[in-house]
Amino acid sequence: MKSVSRTLRNATAVLAFVGAAVSLAVQPAVAHSGSFYKKRSGCVYTGGLSAGHEYAWTRKDSGDCAGHAWLRVKFSNGQWSDEVHESRSVSITANWGGIAEAWHKTQAGESWVRSH
Repeated sequence: MKSVSRTLRNATAVLAFVGAAVSLAVQPAVAHSGSFYKKRSGCVYTGGLSAGHEYAWTRKDSGDCAGHAWLRVKFSNGQWSDEVHESRSVSITANWGGIAEAWHKTQAGESWVRSH
């Protein structure tokens, strides 16, 4: 009887482990997005990276200051985009692959801030 009891306990443990592994394996990937927010000299800037990693942006949402919206991205293949800036809004779309990192700033001499 000890042998049957031990076999049942072992089988139950194996089934519990397999059930837990299967439930973890079928969980969907969680979509996420990065975001950038900065308030400077009366202006509010926002930016981010889309959940699908195909689109990044920086924009001046409010205010009438001299700063620009700046953006650069690192693509999934490791290459960097050019630095782009405009007075109100800039964006970069990945036509192939995706975007791994999005970096933002609000003026030329400022340090870049990574949103994702």
